[in-house]
Amino acid sequence: MDVQVAHGDVKSENVLITSDLTVLLTDFSSAFKPIYLPLDDPSDFSFFFDTSGRRTCYIAPERFYASDSKLAKERLAVTSQEDGWGKRNGKVTEQMDVFSAGCVLAEMWTDGRTVFNLSELYAYKEGSVGLGGILDNLQDEHVKVSGGHEYTTDEQNMISEMLSRAQEDRPSFDHILSSFRGTIFPEYFYTFFKDYAASLSELPETTEAAFLQRSAIQPGRKVDRLLNEWDSISVHLEGTTMGVDESKLKLMDKG
Repeated sequence: MDVQVAHGDVKSENVLITSDLTVLLTDFSSAFKPIYLPLDDPSDFSFFFDTSGRRTCYIAPERFYASDSKLAKERLAVTSQEDGWGKRNGKVTEQMDVFSAGCVLAEMWTDGRTVFNLSELYAYKEGSVGLGGILDNLQDEHVKVSGGHEYTTDEQNMISEMLSRAQEDRPSFDHILSSFRGTIFPEYFYTFFKDYAASLSELPETTEAAFLQRSAIQPGRKVDRLLNEWDSISVHLEGTTMGVDESKLKLMDKG
């Protein structure tokens, strides 16, 4: 179900993997963290978005404003009429989250290399630096920009699209999942894998043991099941069922 909820602070520290191999986003921040941040005062960034002290910045460039900008004047007018926290200073958009997610993916695909620190994000916003240093380190031909150095908005250049300076040039998450189905994202992500991974975390129906006791033995059972069913699983991962006994594919029907 697509509930269209913006996050506001997508970064590596907020992306978790559950025991059933599901990606879990934590620390939803759009309800209380500032949307827009002043370029000349990093204190809000440090307090709300850099609790790790790494100075790594995943925030979309349009969320930073100069002191002489129209947004700064609007913020000043609103602030003068508020007490305490006041009203929200804007709305997190999907394009903002797409930029942040692009930073996370680029970091993951470059073995943890930081995409932007705060000063680099400022420079990227102003156009004085580009994406070359990051994209040149991406190895997957479906991820790296065609030609290696020409950064266009071509549909196949996922990371460069997600990290576009202009938010209107960034694709939606639905567009990304649709456009790169079968290339960056394997077909089994959309068909087999989600339901099977979820089934690995189903606890056995028994009253002989308490919930925590049943949960404690789950990791071993998951590994045993994966080993026992690997021949059937591998068929789905290869994307073909040709020449395989269909009875082997009925993984979910085992009692």
